[in-house]
Amino acid sequence: MSLMPTAPRSIGGVLDDAIRLYRKTLSACIPIVLVGVVLSTPVGLWIALRTQSLAATGDPAAVLSLFSSPSVWLLYLVMLVVYLTIYGALIHQIDAIAHGRRAGFAEAMGHGLQRLPAMLGVSILFGLAVLVGTVLLVIPGIWLWGLLQFAFVAVVLERTGVLESFGVSRRLVSGNWWRANVVVFVAMVILIVLAMVLGVVGGLIVAMAGLADAASSTGAQVVSQLVSAVLNVFTMSFYPCVLLAVFNDLKLRKEGGDLLDRVGALTPAG
Repeated sequence: MSLMPTAPRSIGGVLDDAIRLYRKTLSACIPIVLVGVVLSTPVGLWIALRTQSLAATGDPAAVLSLFSSPSVWLLYLVMLVVYLTIYGALIHQIDAIAHGRRAGFAEAMGHGLQRLPAMLGVSILFGLAVLVGTVLLVIPGIWLWGLLQFAFVAVVLERTGVLESFGVSRRLVSGNWWRANVVVFVAMVILIVLAMVLGVVGGLIVAMAGLADAASSTGAQVVSQLVSAVLNVFTMSFYPCVLLAVFNDLKLRKEGGDLLDRVGALTPAG
């Protein structure tokens, strides 16, 4: 059964659609997310522990040297590739379930790998555009983020090229910037609240384990990374669900409006 609405929805309705998509797709998305979590958690823990060790020397230059290290940058590049592959696979799986079928794990991951080069291009250009806009006056960066973020959906679902994906996002968001991004903002607030709640839980675990007197201890770092991993397992698919719900709503509005304009153009003036 399709989960996609056939008519534009209110802002609350779009958010409801996103939450329903999240609930219906969570079990299918967890195996995909676990791949990313299993690969990224050890890397995150290593960097956290290494940073802690260098910070203990009291030499800020030592910490800076870690993040200027080619090996660390290579790790970040590998994690970016993994993340984008997972993200593409999630969007494919969520869209498949939204249209009444469930993609297999291999199919979803294969689609993520197939769209990886385009996703990487979109990610780099998107980051540069938002960075430049933010450096200029902050507001342009926020505006560009809201205008172009749906390129990540277009590049996966519509198999568009890098620049064409940005064009799709700009076309859909134009005239609907506030509507689209209010939904995204609410979703971000929900994720932040969940992260804060789990952060408190992690702090309680640290305190109960007797690590409260050494927040920078190895044990505390391990707990922090594990809490982050658990959070990712259950929330990483939520944001793609929101983007997909908003993307579909914008398409219904734009394509419906375009159709009405065409019908009006064909109707003789009375």
